[in-house]
Amino acid sequence: MQGIAAIIEELVMAAVLSQKTSLPRKSKMDWAFMALSVLLGCAGIFLSILALERFFEARYPLDIAALFSAAIILTIAALIAVTAYHCRHRKPPASGTDRQELESSLHALLESVCVELESPVRENPKAAVLLAAIAGFVTAQRKI
Repeated sequence: MQGIAAIIEELVMAAVLSQKTSLPRKSKMDWAFMALSVLLGCAGIFLSILALERFFEARYPLDIAALFSAAIILTIAALIAVTAYHCRHRKPPASGTDRQELESSLHALLESVCVELESPVRENPKAAVLLAAIAGFVTAQRKI
C-alpha cells in the first residue's frame, strides 16, 4: 500500500503545484466565432495601417510617409513582443518552504486516509475495487 500511496502523493503534488490548466472544450460554433474574430481583427489591423499611411501621405512625400508608417508599426510590434516576453517569464517560482509545507501536509493527509481505509479494504476487497472503479469513472466524466 505504501508504494501506491507514494505514487498518488506525487501525482497530487504535481497537479497542485503545476500552473498549467487545461483549456475548456469548445464547440464548433465557438471555433467559428474565434475564426471570424481573428479574420476581422486582421482586417482591422490592415485597414488601420492603410489609414495611417494615407494620413501621412496627405502631409509628407510618399517615401517619408511610408517610412513613418513602417517605423510606427515596427515600434508597436516591438512593444507587443517585449510585453509578451515579460508576461511569459514573470511567473514567480514556488518558494521552497511553501512547497515543503504543502508536501508535508499532503503526506500527513494521505497517511491518515491510508490508515483509515486499510481495514475496510482488507475486509471487503471486491467492494473497494468496485468503488474505486466508479470513482475513477465519475472523475473522468467530470474532467471531460
